[in-house]
Amino acid sequence: MTPVTRASRLAASLARRVQRRSSAEPALDTSARVPLGHAIACRLRARKRQTARNSVPYGRHGIRTCIVLLLAGVISVAPFAPVKPSTTHAAPAVPAVRFTYVDLYIDSGAPSLGAYQLDLTATAGQVLFVGVEGGAHPAFNAAPYYDPHGMTLGHLVLAAYSVSHDLPHGKTRVARVHVQITGDAMPAYAATLTVAADATGRPIPAATLSVSEAPLEGVAP
Repeated sequence: MTPVTRASRLAASLARRVQRRSSAEPALDTSARVPLGHAIACRLRARKRQTARNSVPYGRHGIRTCIVLLLAGVISVAPFAPVKPSTTHAAPAVPAVRFTYVDLYIDSGAPSLGAYQLDLTATAGQVLFVGVEGGAHPAFNAAPYYDPHGMTLGHLVLAAYSVSHDLPHGKTRVARVHVQITGDAMPAYAATLTVAADATGRPIPAATLSVSEAPLEGVAP
């Protein structure tokens, strides 16, 4: 039923009631009667309020109470999720790797140096021999002979000879060994001169061997 039809039926009902009352009470003052249009408007507003209350059966406070109870039930039924411990682990620190070299010098004195053999050993630090070069003098400019297996063991045996007529005298660099150093520990080396001989193969008893380490990066020499 449309609102217009409902209003028309309500107006007709109110008109009949007014007519019955007017016929039953002829002595009443007509000025005190409520106008028909005003009565219809009041009745329609009353019907709207009643319809609004019926559409919300529990009222505003009832809805609010239902929501609170519903939330309380959900919270009481659903258990709190346990806090899982973090499985993130800090990445292990990677030890620093540096490269440097060690120079080996032989001082033969007055005799000329024609051949030599020496041992070089790493005594401290994580040291790995990674390469061998020759010396500074043209007679020993080529790389000396050595055992490649000894490079991984931290112990090198170097040997070289020259048949050149131009041989070094006094102190000269005979070899350069490249090393890899892992970690912060400072390396240390021990060197032993096994033999030093002149151009004719005679030993040079007074010959000496010395080691010179290149300064490490970031470390004062």
